[in-house]
Amino acid sequence: MMDNKLNEEQINKYSEQIANKLLSSFFDGKEKISGEEILNFSAIKQVNLFTLKGLFETWKEESQKLESSYFDYNDPEVLEAIENFKNIVSRHILVDEISIRPILLKAITESLILIFSPYHFYFNELNSLKQKNTAPYEGLKELKKFTKVNTAILEGMMTKFESGDEKDSIEILDDIVENLSSGPEEMDGYIEAFSNYATLDINDIYLEVESSETYPESKVESSTIVKKDDFSSQFAIEEEKTLNESLAPGNQTSLADMHEQQKIESLSKGISLNQRFMFVNVLFDGDVAKFNNTVLEMDGLVSLQEAKHYMDTHFGQWDPTSYEAEEFMSILERRFL
Repeated sequence: MMDNKLNEEQINKYSEQIANKLLSSFFDGKEKISGEEILNFSAIKQVNLFTLKGLFETWKEESQKLESSYFDYNDPEVLEAIENFKNIVSRHILVDEISIRPILLKAITESLILIFSPYHFYFNELNSLKQKNTAPYEGLKELKKFTKVNTAILEGMMTKFESGDEKDSIEILDDIVENLSSGPEEMDGYIEAFSNYATLDINDIYLEVESSETYPESKVESSTIVKKDDFSSQFAIEEEKTLNESLAPGNQTSLADMHEQQKIESLSKGISLNQRFMFVNVLFDGDVAKFNNTVLEMDGLVSLQEAKHYMDTHFGQWDPTSYEAEEFMSILERRFL
């Protein structure tokens, strides 16, 4: 199927535009920025918080270099002294433009991903924690201090990990996302806030490509393609077969055409996690229950004509030329092929 993936190249370019604007404005006549100034650095609070998060992560890495084999850094008195030292130093942040630039760039990029594709953001965070051998609950608990957007997923995962759920971390993420009782936060306000620095086009955030993401290796058998999206293994095998055929000499059907012509069993299985967030947020005003009920009702219809009549009756206010509406209708048409 076709899925909405992040346009990382465009996001990085856009982040650099924003960073340049912020830095040139602030450091015009100033040499360094303080912690309090970072908290009010931009009009987007999440960017400011992730900038502080980046600073503290860098500081944590640097502080580990202070440890020496000649001293007992686990002694309670030493631990208390180090903690006091950190508390004092944290209140006296002072960073120059060169040092803050890469941290700010990362903060803007992470904020964009968290706002427009929270699944990707938390997927990346969980993988990062795994690479650092950090317990998921402890890592997410630290992340929570700096996260103010789309926190329902974060809180749901923390509850699961704290309860001792032994599922793979990505499986837990999938469970949380698929069973959210609330929708993602409204994008419009963030689009406007970012656009005050440099015009942000939502269509530059996503790429429409064939879905190819997989579960962690432990979940994948070499003979099949198992997707994060809720497709059956049989569909995945058929898709792989169709893909091989499409690459045969003389076959002129594009990958996009191939996927768009593929019938789906149901809307619930044909809508990916990222698309679900987008539809709920943009088309259903953040109302998850309304989205779920609509999908359930439409899956019970018997023809495309009946489905379109349902859409005209209940959602005639949608802009049919909008990207989100066209994407939804495209999936609907594949349901009744």
